Amino acid sequence: MRILGVMLVLCLAAKCYSQSLSYAPNSCLVNSIKVYEDVNRKFNDRSIWNNVLIFKFDMRASCGKSVTVGHAVSIFYWNDKYFVYDINQGSFILNTTSDLRNDPFKAARLIYPNTRVRYAKYMVN
Repeated sequence: MRILGVMLVLCLAAKCYSQSLSYAPNSCLVNSIKVYEDVNRKFNDRSIWNNVLIFKFDMRASCGKSVTVGHAVSIFYWNDKYFVYDINQGSFILNTTSDLRNDPFKAARLIYPNTRVRYAKYMVN
């Protein structure tokens, strides 16, 4: 099973998910939905948890002011691991033993640990 997880991450990387899939404004949302749909197709006969996490966090601008920024990532739980696709960080496994399926704030804080998360929600109910 561990090998299947590694193979899945490699498949995500091979489809260039570490780069933008579109040139649309706010492409983080477009790309996250695309990965969400691809994961659903790949696991169509298996039960996995899969969602798009949308959140806002504070970031320091070059002028030193704090700016609130919106972002989206694709996250899914399979084989006791959380897999994340983020247009900024690429595809990676989230190192946690916590159950994040009902806690979008915790998921956002783990993905961006050095930021102040103001809002987080899973897009798909």
